[in-house]
Amino acid sequence: MDSTLGLLDSTLGFLEGALGLVDSTLGLLDSTLGLVDNTMGLVDNTLGLVDNTLGLLDSTLGLADSTPG
Repeated sequence: MDSTLGLLDSTLGFLEGALGLVDSTLGLLDSTLGLVDNTMGLVDNTLGLVDNTLGLLDSTLGLADSTPG
């Protein structure tokens, strides 16, 4: 009976370790996806800055073009 309980205890310990590994892996995946999301946000903000800079340049050139003389 003791050996059966020991085997059950070992099996449950193994399952607990396996579930811990799955949990850690999912946490790593979540962190990685968060990093990707933040990187995409940075790219989006950078492209917005480029767009605004080009718009400012366009407006400046338009103003220079419309100035007489």
